[in-house]
Amino acid sequence: MRKGFSLITAIIFVVLVATLAMFSINTSATTAKQTSDVFLREQAELLAQGATEIAIFNLINTNFTQVANCASLDSNANIMQTLFPTNNATTSLFNVTVTVNKVFGTIGVCDGTAGRGTAVIPVTTSASIGTVILDVTVTSTKPNVFPVRYTRRTIQKL
Repeated sequence: MRKGFSLITAIIFVVLVATLAMFSINTSATTAKQTSDVFLREQAELLAQGATEIAIFNLINTNFTQVANCASLDSNANIMQTLFPTNNATTSLFNVTVTVNKVFGTIGVCDGTAGRGTAVIPVTTSASIGTVILDVTVTSTKPNVFPVRYTRRTIQKL
């Protein structure tokens, strides 16, 4: 009678330890996944900030006294599109696109009538002239990675 009771106690103890081990492994795996997802989200945010700065730098260095350069101020014109960390579609984690949403006032010869410049909006205040609204979109390219889509809208004075 006593040996049977010890066997039942040992089986219950083993089942209890196995249940705790499964719970621990499940919690560990969930935490690791969440940490990875947070890392990818933060990386996408930093990538969007850097892409915004590069796009603004490219716009500042553009010579808008030539009508041919007005195309970069078109509505939905891609100022920059790249893949990160490599420029190869098969090995990259993120696709980054920076587009012009709106441009306020005349910048050089780009006023909405010269060249294309369809995003240029006439303004009445001189403080708004040369202001541009940029949309930055960062999306993950790997289907087996946590799907990240980060969008950032920036208003910048050129």
